[in-house]
Amino acid sequence: MRGAKHTLAAVLLLITFAAVPVAGVFGDQPVSAAELDRFIDDWPTIVQYANQRGRALEANPLAFGLIRGYDDLMRYIRDRGWEPERLFEVMARASTGIAALEMEEQMPGMLQELEAQKREIRGDLSIPQAEKQQAIATIDAMLAQLSGWAGFGVEITEAEKLLVRARRDRLLAVLEAE
Repeated sequence: MRGAKHTLAAVLLLITFAAVPVAGVFGDQPVSAAELDRFIDDWPTIVQYANQRGRALEANPLAFGLIRGYDDLMRYIRDRGWEPERLFEVMARASTGIAALEMEEQMPGMLQELEAQKREIRGDLSIPQAEKQQAIATIDAMLAQLSGWAGFGVEITEAEKLLVRARRDRLLAVLEAE
């Protein structure tokens, strides 16, 4: 049952993030290999610059809206050769690519785990029927959300997914830096 709780927590986390769309905030220009490599090189320095000025900056596509008012940070990003909007779009597309890879790997196991939870609930004679129906309906809703997961509202191409896969470890290290 412990594994089921971890799976359920991961599912809820993914559904929560998927419910925060960033599509429309940025453009839809695919990321190139050179641009992704540049992001990997520049992001830690930009985060460090922000932190030194008391501004917490994290790899969150919604952070762009929060930093718009920081002229010095926007200028620093531009001085590094980025348009701030594009920097955050690259970050959003990289984050979506990482999430897509995680979902590809974990989805079969999560689906199996949720189906096992439904079987366990159905077979548990100590749970009242009304609670069983509610629990199963909740799991069915999660299954529907997972099957319709669309990557934070940002569509990435297969080519971008390949670029992210090739840089996965470096991207994870950079995206987790704060």
